Amino acid sequence: LIKQSIKQWYQRRVAITAGAAVRIMAKDLVRTRRSIKKFIMMKANIQAISLKITTIKSQGAMANAMKGVTKAMTSMNKQMNMPQLQKIMMEFEKEADIMDMKKEKSTDCDSALIPLL
Repeated sequence: LIKQSIKQWYQRRVAITAGAAVRIMAKDLVRTRRSIKKFIMMKANIQAISLKITTIKSQGAMANAMKGVTKAMTSMNKQMNMPQLQKIMMEFEKEADIMDMKKEKSTDCDSALIPLL
């Protein structure tokens, strides 16, 4: 009877000790899972920041390109002589109208000659 009670006492002690160890391991597991979740969240945040940095860099490159284009357009505008360009365009329009009239006359003449053939 004493041997059996000592055995039961040892079994309860082992169960209690094992229960404490299991609790410690469970807490450690929960802590590890939280750490993993935090690392995953940090990774996602870092990727988002990296994407934002890339976007800002591309916007900066676009701004520099636009700056260069603006300088080129400014120098082109300085080189162009607008009154002379307008005069050339008016002459071109006048010559184009004259050519259209000649073409019309030619078409009318051809139309008049076709029935005679």
